[in-house]
Amino acid sequence: MRKSHICFEQRAYSLVEAVIVVAVLAIAIPPGLISLRETTTQRAESVGVTRATSLASAVMEQVIADVTSDDASLGFAALSDMSVYVDAAGVGLRDRVDGVASGAESVGLSYTVSASALVSIDGAATGNPAEDLFRIVTVSVVYPSPDGDRTLELQALLGDD
Repeated sequence: MRKSHICFEQRAYSLVEAVIVVAVLAIAIPPGLISLRETTTQRAESVGVTRATSLASAVMEQVIADVTSDDASLGFAALSDMSVYVDAAGVGLRDRVDGVASGAESVGLSYTVSASALVSIDGAATGNPAEDLFRIVTVSVVYPSPDGDRTLELQALLGDD
């Protein structure tokens, strides 16, 4: 019977090769981590802007719907007393947009609504009641950002029908 010997040649890594691998990794990993951090920051900012835009749009759509409403407590005249229009218990704007706003508030967004004094079509007050027939409604949304809180504003020039 014949015996065969199989010889496996195993080679180990030398200390020099191990040091080279560590040096290459030390050079390659930090830029990758920096790039990943920047990408994460940009994504977080983008998500914040998207959420803020969505909330501001939803609130503004409700304001526009209210201005065109036939309801006696709403309509363009309601914008003359913003504290009542926004905060009236049970019927104010905050209560009517609560379904949308509560989800946004749970992720750190908050909003305010304001209306200007009467202005003309170009957005400036003229003092002439025949020309000053509009209000500039502003929805401001504060949203968290990696660089601190930021504010997004959405404005519309609204008038009576």
